[in-house]
Amino acid sequence: MAARPHAGQLTDRVTWYAPVRTKNAAKQMVVSYPTAYGTTYAKVEATTGGEGDQAAQLTPTVTYRVTLRSRTVAGLAHDWRLVWAARGLTLDVAAVLPHPSGDEYVLVLAKERPASTGA
Repeated sequence: MAARPHAGQLTDRVTWYAPVRTKNAAKQMVVSYPTAYGTTYAKVEATTGGEGDQAAQLTPTVTYRVTLRSRTVAGLAHDWRLVWAARGLTLDVAAVLPHPSGDEYVLVLAKERPASTGA
């Protein structure tokens, strides 16, 4: 079993946002993130970095592992966003997994959203 995090390791503040899906005038689905559902302490760790090709430009891509207390993030899902305001970063949640140490924590895998695509 993995080492259990302790409260002193959860030093980063993150806010999570759920998607809201609506249709625009052209009847196309539009996804927005207008409402913050909560802010909590977390442990945010960069896991990988690289570059991706977006609109004929190389853009940095960083993925993160975010550890959160499970009781604070009920309902968090793979299509939500986390905002790490202290670093000015928006993270797209890719997966929400049980933490290897047990039920008290969840492990979120997320990808940094490039600044040009909005928050």
